[in-house]
Amino acid sequence: MRAEDALGARDYAAGTLPEPSPLEKQPHTRKFEEGEHALRSFKITPISVFKAGGLALAVIGTAACSAQDASNFVSQPAPVAATWSVSVQYDALSYGVRDRPTCTGALLAPQWVLTAAHCSKTGEPPHKDGPPVPNAIKQFHVRAGSLDRTQGGATSTVDAIYENPGFTWKQGDQTDEVDDISLMHLVTLLNVQTVPLASRPPLDGELLTFYGWASTSNDPHPKSLPTQLQQVGVTVADLSDCAENAPSQKEFCTSNPPGSGGSGGPAVRWEAGRPSVVGTLSRATGAIPGDGAATFSNAEQFRSWIDETIAQHAVAAH
Repeated sequence: MRAEDALGARDYAAGTLPEPSPLEKQPHTRKFEEGEHALRSFKITPISVFKAGGLALAVIGTAACSAQDASNFVSQPAPVAATWSVSVQYDALSYGVRDRPTCTGALLAPQWVLTAAHCSKTGEPPHKDGPPVPNAIKQFHVRAGSLDRTQGGATSTVDAIYENPGFTWKQGDQTDEVDDISLMHLVTLLNVQTVPLASRPPLDGELLTFYGWASTSNDPHPKSLPTQLQQVGVTVADLSDCAENAPSQKEFCTSNPPGSGGSGGPAVRWEAGRPSVVGTLSRATGAIPGDGAATFSNAEQFRSWIDETIAQHAVAAH
């Protein structure tokens, strides 16, 4: 981040920047479903050409990419200015599960979280300490306004999940659309700083910052995820550089994919100290954090759907 942007981020955190837009202020929604994932960070490396097949969800694929040691990638605690990052968690009490971290999201408005659609459609992978938790019994909730996913900030139950109607969980061929993006509606209005969508798409070679809670190792178990919000720089690459990940035209590709649990996390542009969400993590390849490439849903491509969904489902806060 540039020095002037770092100063702006400080002012943003202190609440001295202008008032949020009408979208950020309005309450909203209802209805419901389910999901699983989160995120993490490392040092920037050039994007590599990866040899892989299959999608990498919470468990980042089985791809055999150019071998790198995970120790090459360094997590950095995120700044206070990033408290619009949202930890998406769930309870499944009949399975003895409470506050299990799953995806990360971004608080666009006091009652709205932007994340990945597959978070509410794909099941949690089996873990050594028990069977998968069925999606149907997961009760989602979020924590925002804190860099610690276990305490502080504000919390709310999720009472509705609106997946993009074009969502198809598959790899495309640049003609098929994946549309892996969704909005979670919260029961209560959160008194937390929000973050807007970016006003323009990402550019090849642009450096963005990725935020969230995710594993810094190959271990997909939720217990391995850090409690503190992490950040990492990611460099935008041409879609053709991520051909093995089969991105569609509404997506963009970056280097330095996050580890297990990174789904739904925001890629953020900082300009003059102001953050904006450029995209949300959909999938990645690579057997270890930072290996291979990551594919993001391009938020600018979904602006109309996001605005319309919020407007159509606006309701009074509980």
